[in-house]
Amino acid sequence: MAAKERKGGKMKRDFDELMRQVKTLHEELLSSKPRKPGHISTEFEHPGVYLFSERGRFLYAGHSKNMRDRIRQHHQPDRRRNAPFAFRLVREVTDNWDPTYRPQGSRKRLLENKAFLAVFSEQVHRIARMDVRLVRVDDPLARALLEIYTSTVLNTPYNEFKTTQVNV
Repeated sequence: MAAKERKGGKMKRDFDELMRQVKTLHEELLSSKPRKPGHISTEFEHPGVYLFSERGRFLYAGHSKNMRDRIRQHHQPDRRRNAPFAFRLVREVTDNWDPTYRPQGSRKRLLENKAFLAVFSEQVHRIARMDVRLVRVDDPLARALLEIYTSTVLNTPYNEFKTTQVNV
């Protein structure tokens, strides 16, 4: 039992240290220079966390192994299948909040609908006009925790950490 307690104590200390790092990285993210998504230079072709905002309101946090490529996916119309932020914006605009893995409500089927595509295109262009802040984070666990921490602390309305259940 004593060995387990020692190991658990070390794990807690390790987690506490990781969360101190996450809080420091969160502050770095908030103080980083806002940029337009289409103007992210090659210096950001590394892992990290990004934060979208519009008119000073923080909307969506994400993480990636290559921030420049991932941010491009959010704001380029030809990258529709990899744009969860745009899909959430469209779902809000169209009041269609319930995603599904069934064929009739799937992303693939929605992207075949001309009315949906028009709204999707508007939202992708909206994202392109937003500001995005970035911070480099090499450790994958720290990246995941920073995304969750940032979206929780800032109450970003378009982050979602639930999964969709398929009802058969």
